[in-house]
Parts: sequence; C-alpha cells; structure tokens
Amino acid sequence: MRVCIYARVDSPDQDLLDMQIKALREHTMLNGHTVTSVVSVLGTSGNTNQQKSLQTVLEMARENVFDAVFAANPSRLSRDTFTYIEFLEELKAHGKTICYPSVVDDMSEVIPIFMELVREVGL
Repeated sequence: MRVCIYARVDSPDQDLLDMQIKALREHTMLNGHTVTSVVSVLGTSGNTNQQKSLQTVLEMARENVFDAVFAANPSRLSRDTFTYIEFLEELKAHGKTICYPSVVDDMSEVIPIFMELVREVGL
C-alpha cells in the first residue's frame, strides 16, 4: 500500500514532530507499505497552515499519490469535528482510507460506523 504520512504537533518542538514522523515511517515500512509522501505541520492548532496541509493531502488524493493516510491519532488531522468529517468524506470519495497505527492498525472498519452515527444525529 502507498502511504501518505500526516504529522502535526501543537508546539514549536521540531524534535517531537520528527519523532512522530519516524514512528509512522517505521510502522509503515514494518508492515510492508511504501511511504510516498510526508505532510507535516509544526506548532499549529486549527490555523491556516493546518488547513493548507489538509488541502495538500486532498490534492494528492485526487492525483492518486497514495492509497492511505497514516496519522498518529485523529486529533493530529483536526480537533474540529466538522473539519475532520469533511476531510474523511473527501478521502473516502477518492477511494482512500486513513489509519492510526497508535490507536488500532486499521480504522477502515470504524470510520463508516462513525460516519453513519454522525449522519443519524444530524451533525
């Protein structure tokens, strides 16, 4: 599987960001996948740089650069629920999945259940 690594830290600590990328890269390679791209954001939470980085990932999804996005956990993508859901929906529309190796090995079965719940409650 071709993987886009997405890493984000809220602090300006480059070492933390590098450790997150390293852990995701190691997990990817240990499981026989190939890292095709790395998108990272340093020291931001919910700002323009984070939004630009998510748009970059979506552009790569449209261009079929990867099959899955690996992130440390859901909050690394966005702490805003609506932004997170929109991002997941667009990834899904392009046939891509997202995995959180530190949470479980593959969220592909959990995400559709979560999305259905969100639709049911009208978020």
